[in-house]
Amino acid sequence: MRHMTSGGGKPRHADEEIEAAAERFEKWADEVDPTMLRVIDMTKQRTAHDQDPPAETPE
Repeated sequence: MRHMTSGGGKPRHADEEIEAAAERFEKWADEVDPTMLRVIDMTKQRTAHDQDPPAETPE
């Protein structure tokens, strides 16, 4: 795959790459169990001791 660059030298992805990524995301989104998701409020600054413990993963 060839990456094009913008005027600033930053790589741009080809339309095919963007479409493939969108398809992968849609497939992932279809497989996600919404009951396992949790919304994290990113609007306020938090410190390390404010963080929630890691979620337990079901086996």
